[in-house]
Amino acid sequence: MKASYTALFLLVSAPFASSAVLTSGHVDVLGFGWDDGDQTIVPHAHVDVGSVVDGVEVTVKTKFDPSEIVFFVPTTAQRSRPSGSQWNTIGGTSGGPVWILPQNQDPSMPWPGLTTEDGELREQPWTGVTPFTVRLTNVVKPPNADFAMFTVGPFGDPTYYFATSDGIGSADQVSVPLNTHAHYNWSFTQPGNYEMTFDFVANHQTLGTLTETATYSFQVIPEPSAALLAVAGSLLVLLRRNR
Repeated sequence: MKASYTALFLLVSAPFASSAVLTSGHVDVLGFGWDDGDQTIVPHAHVDVGSVVDGVEVTVKTKFDPSEIVFFVPTTAQRSRPSGSQWNTIGGTSGGPVWILPQNQDPSMPWPGLTTEDGELREQPWTGVTPFTVRLTNVVKPPNADFAMFTVGPFGDPTYYFATSDGIGSADQVSVPLNTHAHYNWSFTQPGNYEMTFDFVANHQTLGTLTETATYSFQVIPEPSAALLAVAGSLLVLLRRNR
């Protein structure tokens, strides 16, 4: 297996060498699930049919542990940051480059969302109108880089939920009801690797406040070729079979 590990290291950057690679398609990155055995919430990424993982189109809806998957932000996601003070929270400079996975689907890149639609989750009793909260607690990112998650309203004004340009604090959170399925803009101001840690919090009627932590990985680089991903995917299958 030594040769396989060496080849895989060359294909996927070191921090993400054992992870699957999602390059396009619908994925609820911030997914709330439920573990009936442990009686707690379970953060996961819910990959939809038609998404491309390891260079292969997914034919069955699949849940990934956040540590098992990397989300690629391709060169086609690059934009010029808009001018105006309302966009300063994104980071970077007015007119400078920013890579955005948009809230409206673009089939050439990942379409990340948030969901509280899990079937087992819906069977539990929850407290309050918005019992589910995701809090950004840490981001490991390239030098001088910033990450933000936001929506753009009908008049073009952004509403920010997470942003690193002003530091990470209590404002970096989003709360939603049960049965939510929502999409946001995810922006990155520099190419490179981003590892974002979130607290998933849920208010249960009988178990109280439940909190779980998960780290998600994004890589803002030129999209690898289909052939390269196919080789990487084959090697990952071999590695998993030999664990």
